[in-house]
Amino acid sequence: MVSYNMMQYAGHCLKGKNPPGIRRYWKGKKYQDKVNYFIAALKSLEGDIYMLQEAAYPPMNKAIAEKLKMHYQPLVFSPDEYNSKKHLTAGGILSRYPIKEIKGYPHFKLGNGFCQTRIFFRAIITVPGFGDIMIYNVHLWPIGPDGGRIEQANIYRLLREERQLGIPQFLVGDFNRRSDSFMVSD
Repeated sequence: MVSYNMMQYAGHCLKGKNPPGIRRYWKGKKYQDKVNYFIAALKSLEGDIYMLQEAAYPPMNKAIAEKLKMHYQPLVFSPDEYNSKKHLTAGGILSRYPIKEIKGYPHFKLGNGFCQTRIFFRAIITVPGFGDIMIYNVHLWPIGPDGGRIEQANIYRLLREERQLGIPQFLVGDFNRRSDSFMVSD
């Protein structure tokens, strides 16, 4: 299982080597060059399931999924989020296994707190020989420690509530946090 921020298709390093000036790297490149780049990047990670953030161009996601022979599901709260200024709220799932269910949590409230994630979705995926798993894909805003704790506590509260379904849970995504933060260390 891999969490991958597509950085609005600006590119990430392949095996730890990023070309200098990655945004300039794409200037003048063809669409298929970008598709091939991301296919190579994702292949190098050898995942069976990829949870994508900042992946707001469905035709590219679909082309990548088809080339990798994977199931694809876009993650958006509303259709107008694609190709709009709200593109940071879009994501996607690429999976070798069937995607049974998708559920989004747009700006949900639990208790006294308000969770203001860019994306927060849950997928139920059927893994052959194992059964169903629930994977939560989240992309948090880079906010201060107090606001982050409320947001994180609300996510944990929701996970505890849904644990009652008896399906193994995985929380992945772009947390925009340091490795020693509450979200990562707990």
